[in-house]
Amino acid sequence: SYGFVGPVMVELKLLHNPEILVPQERAQYKTKIKQYLAGSYSEYGIYLVFKVKNNAAHDAAFKDLQKEYKDIEALDVKKIDCCSL
Repeated sequence: SYGFVGPVMVELKLLHNPEILVPQERAQYKTKIKQYLAGSYSEYGIYLVFKVKNNAAHDAAFKDLQKEYKDIEALDVKKIDCCSL
């Protein structure tokens, strides 16, 4: 819970997770994310993805993830690139 905002859902994943890389699993996980938001009564959510391997295919999958999940208004999809730190 955060101040006057109320509950905030935070989901953490590694970029090489199949629920991001595999299109069918990514689509199925989208349903879960919506359920998590509703179940936690969160008006705001953050899906934070950590890039720990340099792989162009992973970067492309992240862009696909952002496009596919952009219709979830309460969700912000962000990436932290640990390879360039």
